Amino acid sequence: MNPRTLLSAPNKVRFLVLAALIAVTGCELASDINVGTDDQTGTGGLGGRGPGDDADGGDDLASGTGGRGSADDGSDDGSDGVPVEAVCGNGKLEPGELCDDGNKDSGDGCSSDCQKVDDDYICFDEGKPCTRVVTCGNGIIEGTEACDDKNTKDNDGCSAKCDKVEEGYSCVKPGEPCVLLPVCGNGIRERGEQCDDGNDEGDDGCSETCQQEDGYFCPPGQDCVEIVCGDGFRTPSEACDDNNKTNGDGCSSNCEVEAGWYCSASGCKPICGDGLIRGTEECDDANKNSGDGCSSACRKEPFYECDNTSGPSVCTSTIECGNGILEPGEICDPAIMGQSDCYSTGANACKGFVTILPEPVCGNGAIEYGEECDGDGGTGGCDEDCLVEDGFVCPKAGTCVRVPSCGDGYLQAGEECDPGAMSTVGCTNCKVNSNYFCSGQPSVCVVSICGDGIRAPNEQCDDGKHCLVRANPAPQTTSAPAPAAPSAMGTVARQAALWRPATSVRRTRTVSRFVAMASVRATNSVTHRIPAAAETVGSSPATPVARTVPTRPAPRASAATAS
Repeated sequence: MNPRTLLSAPNKVRFLVLAALIAVTGCELASDINVGTDDQTGTGGLGGRGPGDDADGGDDLASGTGGRGSADDGSDDGSDGVPVEAVCGNGKLEPGELCDDGNKDSGDGCSSDCQKVDDDYICFDEGKPCTRVVTCGNGIIEGTEACDDKNTKDNDGCSAKCDKVEEGYSCVKPGEPCVLLPVCGNGIRERGEQCDDGNDEGDDGCSETCQQEDGYFCPPGQDCVEIVCGDGFRTPSEACDDNNKTNGDGCSSNCEVEAGWYCSASGCKPICGDGLIRGTEECDDANKNSGDGCSSACRKEPFYECDNTSGPSVCTSTIECGNGILEPGEICDPAIMGQSDCYSTGANACKGFVTILPEPVCGNGAIEYGEECDGDGGTGGCDEDCLVEDGFVCPKAGTCVRVPSCGDGYLQAGEECDPGAMSTVGCTNCKVNSNYFCSGQPSVCVVSICGDGIRAPNEQCDDGKHCLVRANPAPQTTSAPAPAAPSAMGTVARQAALWRPATSVRRTRTVSRFVAMASVRATNSVTHRIPAAAETVGSSPATPVARTVPTRPAPRASAATAS
């Protein structure tokens, strides 16, 4: 057909009429209407376009008597006007059918007369089974499902096809198991029931619909009881029930907890520490601290009086300082003979003595409060203010001891020598070096040569060839003043006096050699300054004195020269 002819004005009119009929009568009636197409004729209804005589193919309408129009070849097969009847179940979607799945069975999506498609199905293709779009057992209510408990079993509340809720069940939530409907009177408290006393009668606390009646309390698994204040049975509407209707015992006559009380299953008790005196409380000072007159158990403590007339208790001590009686908590009482210097007022009343110490007197031979020492016995160490000087300890009055220190010029315990602040040959770290002899404070060290014929203080003998050396004598640690530095000649004389030669000739030679050596020592000596404290223990360290440190003597002259 020519598109221009299809969209011509007459054909547009035909389509509008057909659409109006469908909208008013529905598809089933509209299917009985046959509309001819171009170049067809009919005997009824709207005829198709006839062959026409106009050579230009005009738009004249041809009338017909209904039925199928004839084709352009002029055949007249449909001139009888009888509509073609649809055959349901032949697998062909024909006029008047909404579906045709190739059978006349119901329940498969397409009805047995092919006039209705089940809401749970979609029938896409003619001659093929319809497709179910609702799935029973997926836990989702779809289409016409009455329930869906996520399975396809019967006798569990939801049928296997999810099309009905079974009797005696309630399926509230999709995807969850259905539950049995409550049966009032079976003695089991079920969903929706406030009680179930095993019967369906009312006026016994549980109504015929298993709802709790006013004035009753129905505990699970027990008979309903009437709510009566004072029967000793506490119900949810009662704050307490102490088996009486007396006020002032914690539970009032209408079963309410009274102020200042605490009620539990074991009864009502007063609240200690709330400032309200209730029940067996002797006092209540609004705290639970003991030692303030009212104990943590709200009992009055000994030696206290408590005023309970208004508000929290006010407790005061009955212990009176100065009454001449030593009471608990008191150390003394100024009214007791011999305790007049006991504090009588203030925070320390009857709790201590007034202590006034006299001013210390430095130099009275007693270490008093504020003094570190008192006198040093002449050794030094305690100054004029009775304070210990640096480098000393004063364990008692009149006694001070210098703290040992190598290099202070004083021989202390553990030292063999101490030359003072300046080191010297022969004494290292306050220890005497080998072949040296040290003496004095500060120590003076000289060479000790075995076999020189001079008997040194650390030698038992020296015959010019051999000697017998004794251990270095223990250092003298007395507090006596150190001797002055000896002269060379004085040293010679003392050392010569220690010598006991066998013959006078040998003694003369030895003395001559010793004098000559001493002269050399005196000539080569080195003079330096040391603290005066090194000479006398306890003297002022500020005064320097001279001391000599002898050097190693020159090689001895031969025997012929000495002679």
